[in-house]
Parts: sequence; structure tokens; C-alpha cells
Amino acid sequence: MVDVRLMKKQAVISVAAGKSQVLVIEKAKKMGYAVIGIDRDPNAAGFQFCDECINLSTYESAPVIEQLKQLQKKYEFKGVLNRSFGIPVITTAEICDAFHLHGVSPAAARIVIDKSSLISFCNENNIPAPLNVAVESLQEIRQELIKFPCVVKPALPVTGKSGVTKVERVQDLDVAFNKAKNASITGVVNIEEYIEGRDVVLMSVVNGGRVYSITLLDEVTAINDKGEFYGVGYAVPSVFTSFQEEKNILALAQQIVDKLRLDTSVFLMSCRCDFGRAPKLIEIHLDFGGDLVLDHLMPASADFDVLASFVGALIGDVPELPKNNFRPTAIIYGEGKGLVSDKPHTLIHAGTRDELDREIYRQIN
Repeated sequence: MVDVRLMKKQAVISVAAGKSQVLVIEKAKKMGYAVIGIDRDPNAAGFQFCDECINLSTYESAPVIEQLKQLQKKYEFKGVLNRSFGIPVITTAEICDAFHLHGVSPAAARIVIDKSSLISFCNENNIPAPLNVAVESLQEIRQELIKFPCVVKPALPVTGKSGVTKVERVQDLDVAFNKAKNASITGVVNIEEYIEGRDVVLMSVVNGGRVYSITLLDEVTAINDKGEFYGVGYAVPSVFTSFQEEKNILALAQQIVDKLRLDTSVFLMSCRCDFGRAPKLIEIHLDFGGDLVLDHLMPASADFDVLASFVGALIGDVPELPKNNFRPTAIIYGEGKGLVSDKPHTLIHAGTRDELDREIYRQIN
């Protein structure tokens, strides 16, 4: 008897098919998979590279799943690829759940994408994270309980670091709150304890509940005269690479994965860390991430194909990852409006990590 699966073409599902997803779609094609793209824009840039196009919103999983059921006779689904943060992370989880693919539970995805839910989950489970109060109006804020400086941010932002402000004085709280409220999809605003230290990102994948580290990235951030945070770029390897702090960050990641019962996913964990201090979680992304890291920084700093490792992990392959073989490299964003991917950028190379820091300082000052 012929195994029907042998007659089907192996396919991955791309949640979104816009400009930023093209890189992921093309990589999957080069790896030999058919790609089923989903996007509400009929002219999405990635559709031209897809074998099948589903013209639906990535914010509503039910109609997408129904369309995918019609394609099951033709394709063997191997995994779901997503580069968009927020609601599409839930859609990705629900697709994986519907077709018994490697992924995370929809319940875990809902916790992760909402910063107030995630920080509350961490506080309840003794996972190091900032103290946090989530509010929907200024009247809910009990100012006597807030310690300054604090960070005010949207619980579920429209884009990246939009609406994130460091507040030093109580009289500046209302302005920061309104900025965060306007940048919040849910209307919920987080008022968080300010954590001293450096912003560091663990780039990793989770396979079978185990965290596999790819590298640590240092996030280069700045604060303008209004207290607003903005991203300047990223540097690799981190200043914490090969030190005890790297082990502490990995232990924190595994603790979170265990508590959330995450099975298989890209896992990008942002935390605040300093030498001699325990890292504290800031946020998690279960998508491929943006900010030109996969597009330019990773190819410029390593011979290892990071994007292929992401795709492989999501179809269930056990990762085989190198250890700390990243050349000192940074990506610095230029001026401009809109998404980071729409701005000019500069790649900086150096012989050592210390030299790289000096070059970054010269570039941004």
C-alpha cells in the first residue's frame, strides 16, 4: 500500500508574506520546501515566491485554518514560519495546534505577546523580572506605590519600542502614560521598575522544550531628552559572552521555557544584565525578529546560517549549533521615519569586542 504522505510535497506555512517575510520564504524554498503564504494584502511582496497564496488576515486564525485544510490533500505540512510579533504569534500557535505541528500552545503565546501578562506570570512564578503595574487609565495609578525612575510602556505595542519612556519625576508620568496608551494595541499600559544594566538579547531556538543558544546580542539603545527609548542598533558577540552572565542568561531562558511549557519555537529573549548581577527578563519574541538582524548582521558576523537553523528547528530538526564563533560586528541604524528596515544602516567590523565598542561610540556620537 502506498503511503499517501510520499505523494505529497512537503510544505511550510508562512504567516505573512510582506517585504520582511521574503527573506524567510526564499530560505525555505532553497531548503526544498513548498511555501504556503498568508497575507491580507493581495499584492504582498512574498506571494510571488509562494507555491500557494492565502489572501486572509494573519490576525484571524479560524478562516486561515479552514483554507489550509483544503490544501492538506496536496501538501504535507512540516512547520509554520512567522516573522511578525503580536497577534500573528497566536495565529501561528493555533495553526500548529490545529495540524499537530511543532510549536507552542496558544495559551503560552497569549502570555508571551502581552508584556503585562508575561511580567505578571514571571512575578507569580519567581522568575526574575521587573516589578510591574498594568493600568488602562491614569486614575488607576497609585502614585505612592511607584518608585522613580520607572519605565512606562505599552503592554502590546503597535511597533517595536514605540511609546517606551523612562520617567524620572511624578509630574512627567501623565505625558509618558498617554504616549504608551496611544502606542498600545490593547490600551493597557505597563509601569515597570527601572532596571540598571545593559540590554542583551539571547538569540536561540527551543526544540523539545530545551533551549539551544545561537548567540547573545547587545542591544544598542539611547534615550532622548524626553526620556523616550529608541533603538540605535545591535552588536555581536555580547560583552557577556563566555562569562558567567551568559550561563545565567541561559538558565533564565530555560526556567521560562519550563514554566511556560514551550515545546518548539524561535526564542528571542531580551533582558537587562550587568556584571555581577542576575539578569532580569524584559520581553520575549517567539517570531524570527526584525531590525535587520537576520538580513544583515548575522550574515556579516558568522559563516553559520542562522536563518536555516530557525527553519530547521521549527520543522522539528534537533539544532546543531556552533559555539561563539561570531566576529565582532555591529549594525547601526541611520535617521529616518518608519520601520527600521526602511532606514539606512551601517555595518561596523572590528578585531575585538572592545574595539567594536569604541567604533560604535564614534559612530553614534
